[in-house]
Amino acid sequence: MIGVTSAVTGIVSRRNADLGQVIVRGTKAFRTGELLEDQNGNRILIHSVSEEYNSAKMYVDGDRLYADIDPSVGPGALITEITYMDFYKEENDKLKEIRVIKPTAINSVVSAFKEAVRNA
Repeated sequence: MIGVTSAVTGIVSRRNADLGQVIVRGTKAFRTGELLEDQNGNRILIHSVSEEYNSAKMYVDGDRLYADIDPSVGPGALITEITYMDFYKEENDKLKEIRVIKPTAINSVVSAFKEAVRNA
């Protein structure tokens, strides 16, 4: 891709058509409002620029369920953007939770384990 006005170049590493994203390697110099053109003459207008970790990974509704959006319109007021950083921070925080067996359930867990080992 090459910037029509800036002549800055970069290589498209992938596209996410669901979110209207084009991930470009090799430059940070593209600007909002700039036209990009590929070697076939196809043009893309840049609406925003950010580091990939700050870009949208997905959108969710008020119940934190995945929500589809129309990239040409945007997410709307009731949809929340989840960035890659937000997503992976939340996933990492889930790994910090430790589940502890209640002392009253230990005997049944031990019995079930011994039974499973015997039948294996």
